[in-house]
Amino acid sequence: MVQELLSHMIQQQQQSQTNHPVEDPSDHFLWLVMMMRNLGFRKFKGDPNTVLADAWLKELETNFELSRCPEEFRRPIAVNFLEEDARAWWDSVVPRYRYQSISWETFKREFGQKYFPPESRDRLENQFLRLEQGPKSVRAYGRIFTRLRRYLYQGNDDELAMARRFFNGLRPNIKARLHGVTYKSIAEVEERAVSVEEAIEMEKGVVTQEKKEEPV
Repeated sequence: MVQELLSHMIQQQQQSQTNHPVEDPSDHFLWLVMMMRNLGFRKFKGDPNTVLADAWLKELETNFELSRCPEEFRRPIAVNFLEEDARAWWDSVVPRYRYQSISWETFKREFGQKYFPPESRDRLENQFLRLEQGPKSVRAYGRIFTRLRRYLYQGNDDELAMARRFFNGLRPNIKARLHGVTYKSIAEVEERAVSVEEAIEMEKGVVTQEKKEEPV
């Protein structure tokens, strides 16, 4: 839905550029800001939750890519979407670059150091290493696993190793039915585990029904 709306807005902008080939850069900047507001992109207030901060930055980058936002606009647009504690933090960063231009890459580096420091990464990595399915459904376990994996490794990991880690975190009664197969991806393990989980639930239902039907 968001991508469709964005595509429609970009088409309108391109048509406007066709009718008015010479465009003031400031008009394009304002159009990008308004576009992101219309898409419902939220302002960042400085939430100390590492996962939420990282998600905000990734959503921002996705919007920049989809809208083909010029590099020179990215940092000022990002700053426009900071408020409260986050804006106060950025205002304290700017004086350090008094005699330098502040690029988008610089903004991302500063943002990461503030909201995704090494201590937070270590904490999330420990959480990831201890992660097990427990009472959660396979799907819920998979969502948490994928989220932590993405934040920690940014795609720089081995899929086979991650598949084994995912497998080892499954509940014993599910894992026992998945032995003897080499899984090449997390998606493959998860889908098979879901099938096993559903089969186990069905078996429980049958046993429960049979007990109800037993004569007293």
